[in-house]
Amino acid sequence: LDLEEGKLNWMWFSVPPAKKGPKNWHAQARKGNILPYPGDWGESDRIGGGGLWGTAAVDESAQRVYLGTGNSDLFVYGDLDVPGPNLFTDCLVCLDAMTGKMQWYYQATPHDLIGWDVGWNTMVADIDVRGTKQRAVIAGSKNNHVYVLDAKTGRPLYTPIRIGYNATPLNSDKENLADMKSVLKPGFYSPGHLGGINAPLAFAYNTIYVASQRLDQVAKYYDAIYNGTKVKGVHLKHEDTPEYSTLYAIDAGRGEVKWTHFMKTTFQSAAITVSGGLVFAVERGGVLHVLDAETGSH
Repeated sequence: LDLEEGKLNWMWFSVPPAKKGPKNWHAQARKGNILPYPGDWGESDRIGGGGLWGTAAVDESAQRVYLGTGNSDLFVYGDLDVPGPNLFTDCLVCLDAMTGKMQWYYQATPHDLIGWDVGWNTMVADIDVRGTKQRAVIAGSKNNHVYVLDAKTGRPLYTPIRIGYNATPLNSDKENLADMKSVLKPGFYSPGHLGGINAPLAFAYNTIYVASQRLDQVAKYYDAIYNGTKVKGVHLKHEDTPEYSTLYAIDAGRGEVKWTHFMKTTFQSAAITVSGGLVFAVERGGVLHVLDAETGSH
């Protein structure tokens, strides 16, 4: 939006627009890590999700906007025909700030079934990679991976860093090898759609600070009606398993975990603050943790 005149300068769609929008929407798939998939989103009119839950980042010098998109809503119904990666959900996206034209995208979880969105803040930082400065885009996903991408190209600087408790791989980080036609089946899922990285990250001292929480869920079918047709609805409920969280410090230059710190309750929504050589983090149980930023010690 033009803040002086209140006019709309441009729009960008994270999922296919229902009535209007760019006609070359599918052609944008070539700008990222997923091959164009004929008929992505299928024939169903159930196209939704892709919204922004967290904050975007603006690089004024490069005139680029970086953002993370939400998950699709495939898990609401268990038998709708919505194949494909379902672009551009669960993605890190770079847009031209002046035109809204997409420069690149990176999809973290193709054909997401459980709700593993890139749901919190997106950061732009100059990191030190073996003595060389590299401008990077950093974000976390509820699939329990931290992504560090080249800000100009969108290519990973190293393999995404997996953290936290994981018992359900599904399509996370399988890119074009993901099962593009699967549906969510009854059973146990961890992380659940509220688990994994579900809070903002921080960056300081060439280190990424991120928390992951364990929140498991069980999916169950129930009889539902969609557009007058009987379908399988999916209900996700919390499983009676341990709930806790872990704070990680990751060397941004090497993509390696430097230290971890266990927290007895979950860590959701609260920001991590780093200042004066200290890390400040509040778990949901109401405990403030103050740690040495370099070593993780109390």
